[in-house]
Amino acid sequence: MSIRRKLLTMIMAVCSAALIVFVTLILAFLMSLYQKRMAAELASITRMIASNCSAAVQFDDSRDAGAVLEALSTCPTVVYACIKRTDGTTLADYHRDGFREKPQPPPELGQQRRYDDAMVALEPIRVNGRIIGAVFVQSDLTELSSFRNRILATLAAMLLGVLLVAYLLSAKLQRLISGPLEHLTRVTRDISASRDYSLRASVAGGDEIGLLTQGFNAMLSEIEHRDAALRQARKTIANIINSMPSVLVGVDSDAVVTHWNDEAARLTGLSSEEAVGKSLPSVMPRMEPDMGGVTEAISSRQMQYIKRQSKDDTGKTRFEEVTIFPLIANGIDGAVIRVDDVTARIQLEEQLHQARKMDAIGQLAGGVAHDFNNMLGGIMGGAELLEEWIPEGEPKPREYLDMIQTSANRAAKLASQLLAFGRKQAKSSTAVDLHKVVADTVAILENTIGKRIVIELHLDAETPTVVGSPSHLQNALLNLGINACHAMPEGGTLTFGSSTTTLDPIYCQSSTFELTPGKYIELTVRDTGCGIPMHLQKRIFEPFFTTKPQGEGTGLGLSAAYGTISQHGGEIKVYSEEGVGTCFHILLPLSEKASEREPFVVHRHIGSGLVLVVDDEPIMRATAKAYLEGYGYEILLAADGEEAVAMYRERAKEIDLVICDMIMPRMNGRDCFKALREINPRVRFVLSSGFTRPQDIADMKTEGLAGFLQKPFRGAQLSTVVAMAMETAGCEFPESEPER
Repeated sequence: MSIRRKLLTMIMAVCSAALIVFVTLILAFLMSLYQKRMAAELASITRMIASNCSAAVQFDDSRDAGAVLEALSTCPTVVYACIKRTDGTTLADYHRDGFREKPQPPPELGQQRRYDDAMVALEPIRVNGRIIGAVFVQSDLTELSSFRNRILATLAAMLLGVLLVAYLLSAKLQRLISGPLEHLTRVTRDISASRDYSLRASVAGGDEIGLLTQGFNAMLSEIEHRDAALRQARKTIANIINSMPSVLVGVDSDAVVTHWNDEAARLTGLSSEEAVGKSLPSVMPRMEPDMGGVTEAISSRQMQYIKRQSKDDTGKTRFEEVTIFPLIANGIDGAVIRVDDVTARIQLEEQLHQARKMDAIGQLAGGVAHDFNNMLGGIMGGAELLEEWIPEGEPKPREYLDMIQTSANRAAKLASQLLAFGRKQAKSSTAVDLHKVVADTVAILENTIGKRIVIELHLDAETPTVVGSPSHLQNALLNLGINACHAMPEGGTLTFGSSTTTLDPIYCQSSTFELTPGKYIELTVRDTGCGIPMHLQKRIFEPFFTTKPQGEGTGLGLSAAYGTISQHGGEIKVYSEEGVGTCFHILLPLSEKASEREPFVVHRHIGSGLVLVVDDEPIMRATAKAYLEGYGYEILLAADGEEAVAMYRERAKEIDLVICDMIMPRMNGRDCFKALREINPRVRFVLSSGFTRPQDIADMKTEGLAGFLQKPFRGAQLSTVVAMAMETAGCEFPESEPER
């Protein structure tokens, strides 16, 4: 029942009860008064008759007594009267017309009595104080009933009038009280149905209901604010959960799904509505083997971690990590299951492991090449110096000397390949047209490979210019091309292609090569050969690794290509399928502002001056001394940096040039250069090494390094570098390569 009806019912009930009580009291009061009045009238009539008929009773005159009673006919309420003698006999009586009933029993003498329908009175007749008879009078209560009915009708009319007024007043009161409450109830119902907390109730005044409405609206404002914040928080959390690349599934203690993110829907094809409320194995069968871990995590409240691998639809191996987090909130039992596809991470870790292994091998190869270059320097220098002592017309000694020089050159090439793999060669800054390098490489291959191999070119890159060494890049492409031809003994197609692409920071960070974001040229070398088995693809860039028969390959071709591409700030990757073919993908950074320079020409230069040669290898000191003395220079020798600094401090004004090895005990070439510059800031200093990275000498160039000499060197290279250093300090460094 509504407040309006309750209020109306309560007001009407209270008013009705009050009026009924009031009417009852009034009616009882009036009836009591009227009854007393009737009793008094009856007593008066009875006394009057007793007084008037005393003579008739005394003389026993029934006619005179009857005449007295006939006077009662004027009293409409008297229905019966009689005069009795003392012996109880009736002297005379009176009956109103139509009264045929038996009179009511008389009361005590001198008393009145009321019955349901009559009132009686018995009055003694006295003569001189002696009772000689009695008068009995009976009157009906018709007049009393009529009076009561009139009173009841009057009071009923008054009651109806009062109730009507009460109803009108209650209706007015209802509009003042229950109206705002009903409005407040309606607004509350609408808010509950629509969840729209922006609705507001109208304030009807400043009374208690108005204050209640104001408080209700203020509460709605707070709820609206909190609801908006809660919805935003839920939306944010849902977005975070659905944006995660992991599969996230919430389950209760019975492994029934309670939460299901978008990644889980993508993996299983089931929406959240289809999955929530069902058992986990039924909607994600792949979790069936791991349900023991889910149960263990929930019961023990300890995180469970599971690794597994499987095959996808294409047959590729996929690695997954399943982490089960128990819910530890009070009153909540269940778990959150996260499934991560870590295939890419495992592959990246393998690539990183491979890259680290390649770096370690590169360090080893560089160290071997350093010592090897020192030995080759002595061999090549000694052979070249010995050549001047062999008389003309001695074919045998010259034949043997040629054998030594040929072997030394081959060894120097081998050392160069090791240095290329170890990325220890000086980086060239020459602008290179990669399409021209490819064309030159193809021209060489066409003259050396069989006619059953077809070479195709698809050079679509708009900008083919890169910065680097054309000879090193060509050697790398030749190695790739030759290997491709060896993989197609029965013939096939060798394709060189190019295109431009842009690398973003994400790709560069995920690569195992040192890449910088920007524009790159992508060069592909593709063959239709036998392909490379999967278990061998991880080792093809390792130095000395080869699948060719013994004596048919050194295993340095691909490792040298790997080092060359890495040295040029690029990336090289391989994709191969057995029976289908192999494709090498090469990325090299493009250059738009690189400038060409004149090629460095090597000549023998005769000069003069005092040169300090610093090297920890006696054979290299002896070789350099022999060369330079032959070109007209005076020589000082030092076995390490500390000895060189001491000698220079004593004879700084006499020494014109210092040629110093990079790697030496006690003090290396870099520290020696800094110490000499403290003595003489304009010292001419040439660095010589077979194991130096470009970054090792970058700061030395800016400080005035006069030149760089790559080991092993020939006499002409040494004389040219010395002559250029003598002319000016800080000249541009030529790219030194051993003579062939």
